[in-house]
Amino acid sequence: MLHYLLSMEIKALILHNDAYALYVISEECEGVYTATMRRYDGNPQLAPPSIITLTKGVRSWKGSSELQGLVDELGDVIEINIKSGMKFRSHEDV
Repeated sequence: MLHYLLSMEIKALILHNDAYALYVISEECEGVYTATMRRYDGNPQLAPPSIITLTKGVRSWKGSSELQGLVDELGDVIEINIKSGMKFRSHEDV
């Protein structure tokens, strides 16, 4: 899992089915995030969801995808960036 910050957006490069998916994550409102896939280098039939809505639960991340591992990885990227002091660009600014 690789994550980096570019002009106030969180970008997450996630390994999925032996290929990489690039997501851009934005905050919709406090505690609600949207991860939008910008690119997937693998078989299109095996691609993860193009848009995932994420919220932090009590002990884990919850998302609009049944792929809990993917939701957890995206949530980890969000948490790492929040803990480092990252300020989100609102979805409307993207």
